[in-house]
Amino acid sequence: MVLAELDPLIQQKKLVVRIEANQPIGRIHTDPQLMKIVWQNLIANSIYYTPNGRRITISLKKDRSTLSCSVADKGIGIPKHQQSNIFKKMFRADNAITMQTDGTGLGLYISKSIIEKSGGKIWFESTEGKGTVFHFVLPRTKKIHRSGSSPLIAERPH
Repeated sequence: MVLAELDPLIQQKKLVVRIEANQPIGRIHTDPQLMKIVWQNLIANSIYYTPNGRRITISLKKDRSTLSCSVADKGIGIPKHQQSNIFKKMFRADNAITMQTDGTGLGLYISKSIIEKSGGKIWFESTEGKGTVFHFVLPRTKKIHRSGSSPLIAERPH
């Protein structure tokens, strides 16, 4: 669904998007709408910051207890001296700011929040000028809501 929504931009930039999966993913106990936001942010960033004609690879690997995902591109990469800030609210790397994109600096911050509140973790590897790989891992079992923890989105009163 996310790729279909982003397809016009993928086609415009003549990007090749490859999906690798070791087996059907099946059911994961996360909010599908929130996970769509994560996928939109990670894939859109790869599209925006990857030069025309290059490749983006989306990988999904399921094992007994986790789902491991990654989005890899051959784009502009993240400058080493700014990598510690990448998940901070309103942050955009210097080389990303110079490109004409509609980025706000909130996508990765929001994605990290969603992944962590879903019981997972997110990280990246990047080399400026060569590309970036964002990885995230989610538990395949339902997260236990612990006393004192807060939900990602508060429920509305009925």
